[in-house]
Amino acid sequence: MKTRNLLDKILHFLPFWVFGIAFLVKIVLLLTEFSLTFAKNKKLLYDFQDSWMGRDELPGVIFLLSLVLSFIWMFLIFFLRRKKELADRWCCAIGFFLFPIIMCFIINLLPHRPDKFRREYHHRMGCRSHIKQLSTGLAMYAHDNNDFYPDNLEMISSYFGGDREIFYCPAAKQKEGSSDYIYFGKGKKVTDPVFVLLEDKMENHRGNFKYRLMSDNEVITSKKIE
Repeated sequence: MKTRNLLDKILHFLPFWVFGIAFLVKIVLLLTEFSLTFAKNKKLLYDFQDSWMGRDELPGVIFLLSLVLSFIWMFLIFFLRRKKELADRWCCAIGFFLFPIIMCFIINLLPHRPDKFRREYHHRMGCRSHIKQLSTGLAMYAHDNNDFYPDNLEMISSYFGGDREIFYCPAAKQKEGSSDYIYFGKGKKVTDPVFVLLEDKMENHRGNFKYRLMSDNEVITSKKIE
């Protein structure tokens, strides 16, 4: 009897339970990342961030499911629970009808900021674009200097009309030094065997991820820590 009453309560308030799960998932993600930030094993933190990259919409999907269930439950409770008093059925139906409306209103009142995972995705696209432009500048310099690459990235700034933004990764929290990229081309030539020409600094991106520009002008992805 107790099991049946418990099951009845679970089913009766299912939209609310699902809504709570959406918040629970979000809180668990935030607390896990916060805890791993202070752990000594950075690889574990980076791998965790990577594992949820592109799956950040999961709490939103669960939240949407709870709103849909709320409307369905509104009709089910009113039309199927005829043994209940009419006033009770009306109260339950109105409660489930107002629940998603009130929740949407409250959520819209909360301060919003771009989701960090989605923001990182766009930053990676911008970073790749910057690296491709740097690749073009390095190739032009080598063409003008007997196939030798410059000693540093500063030497190709003239090819970009003084635009310094290209030397910085859009994903980096703050600009450090003359560039957000580590350069390895000093003393090297275009004709040398393929080698890493430049790569992201460790702090540029979220997750266990970085871009590498090879001397054959190919941009590849790699892990910060293998």
